Amino acid sequence: MISIVAGSGLFIAAFFTAVFSAVAGVGGGMMMFAAVAVFLDFALVMPVFGAVQTSSGLSRVWFFRKYLNWSMILIFGIGFIPAVILGGFAWAYIIDAKEIQPYIKILIAVYILLFLIFPKFRVPPGNRTRILLVMGLSIGFAALTIGAVGAITAPFIEALQLKKEDAIAAIGVGSSFANIAKLPLFFIIFDQLDLSVVGVIGFLILATVFGIYFGKRIQDNVSEDLFRRLFRFALGGMAIKLLVWDGLRVVMA
Repeated sequence: MISIVAGSGLFIAAFFTAVFSAVAGVGGGMMMFAAVAVFLDFALVMPVFGAVQTSSGLSRVWFFRKYLNWSMILIFGIGFIPAVILGGFAWAYIIDAKEIQPYIKILIAVYILLFLIFPKFRVPPGNRTRILLVMGLSIGFAALTIGAVGAITAPFIEALQLKKEDAIAAIGVGSSFANIAKLPLFFIIFDQLDLSVVGVIGFLILATVFGIYFGKRIQDNVSEDLFRRLFRFALGGMAIKLLVWDGLRVVMA
């Protein structure tokens, strides 16, 4: 059972994080993941987050559909599929070894901060096929083991040197792949589903679609330079959240 307070809080979070994702490209997913983790039982977090973020990713794909590059999607998918299968096996291990998760998140956070501060730690631009394959492998493995994959996606998107609309469309594709992979988890927690959970998911999807639409209207007036600044600001915020809240706080507790 999800309370009215929890459902209302998640509805508001879904709308505003979707707006942020549409404007900045990344960041909304991790903020939504934090909100879901606050309001829901642990077992519901990953599948509910997957359902909401699937709607977010597919909404971005739809609203930015004219910027899709199908050859890039194919190459990304070739790397993603075997990696998400491997990630599924890793998830089965990690749920019984939760103590390693904060250390993984600390490593990701440190890399992102190094990426933002020192150019030599960035994914080098160049061979687009190589970048997309490694991106697919990384997101595929992280989809079920980490949860929110925006922080992993961002360095590859920057290496691809895409225009803002192309970048948001590409991030939407990556988000859709990563979060559709979470949907089978509903079969595992099927006995915990009730009308309140199903109803809240429906309202969250609705809030997300409207949020992406509203964010798209704002994004049309955002310059390339401002988009890059927002993108890197969101990435820095995600790194600090991973390092301090998801990592050090848990390790030191």
